[in-house]
Amino acid sequence: MRLPALALSLALAACEEPSAGPPPTDEDLEPSPEALGSVRAATETWVMTRTGERCEVTRSVNGQVVDTMPTRYACPKDLLEGEWIRITGKTCIREGGPAERKVPVVCPDYLWYAKRELSRMRESQR
Repeated sequence: MRLPALALSLALAACEEPSAGPPPTDEDLEPSPEALGSVRAATETWVMTRTGERCEVTRSVNGQVVDTMPTRYACPKDLLEGEWIRITGKTCIREGGPAERKVPVVCPDYLWYAKRELSRMRESQR
């Protein structure tokens, strides 16, 4: 008879809710979003823009143009006046025209070349 009583008490003990644990301390809390915003890396954007017959390549940091390549490059044939191609990771996206033309595209070699050359020029000035 003792065996069923022991089994019943074990079953009841297993059904109890687990304890929530100790309350969080200040060290356990995540930092506020305002604090995180100040430590984020600057947003760098590389863009090839059609300006007439040629394209210019610029680098923007946090929305401000900080570098422009001195050389103008041949534009992709399907890039219309006022449109641009922006590097997004390992691919590019065409923007600046009608919404239906905002699509991923193959990055022009000139854009990768200009990015590499401008990076080299900046490094040599340091």
